[in-house]
Amino acid sequence: AIAHFRRMGEVWLVWPHETGLSPPEVDSATIVERLEFYQSNPDTLSQLCSQLPDGFSMQAIDAQLLQRCAWREEMAFYAGSEENFLAHGVGLCMMQDDQILVEAYASALGETLAEIGAITHESQRGRGYAPIACAFLAAACQQRGCQPYWSCDADHTASIRVAQKMGFRQAKAYQIYEYTQREQV
Repeated sequence: AIAHFRRMGEVWLVWPHETGLSPPEVDSATIVERLEFYQSNPDTLSQLCSQLPDGFSMQAIDAQLLQRCAWREEMAFYAGSEENFLAHGVGLCMMQDDQILVEAYASALGETLAEIGAITHESQRGRGYAPIACAFLAAACQQRGCQPYWSCDADHTASIRVAQKMGFRQAKAYQIYEYTQREQV
């Protein structure tokens, strides 16, 4: 099946460690070690929301704001298009006046779960803004009936710190096998 789908494009195979089974042997797979975090602490999230600095605001991402976002293409990819993201997605920006400091998104939004993440613009990193923005995003997801969760590469220490500051607990490690597109012969 992987060989078949590789003729159409890149294939990502998510493989949980707890299966006890080995993934299929296919040449040229890049293996990415990942972590997932679940069950954030509601008190921690509430406390983070109260730490929004004076003069800052949280703004829902609309069509105009999306055009200025660093992760615009990624959200269009995950949602299928920018229009789908704007119609069905969840995204917030932490703003100071007209400057975007942090973009927070639910990149995978299901019926009951929402994978959340953020990008802090480079000049604003190291100030503790991402957990605050993501706490607001988590609340927005919960209002839609979705429980937020966090996932990141296992070596992405800054992302792991954000998940921990939000009170998430690590639930599991897994791997993504990335197979490049193979030319049809």
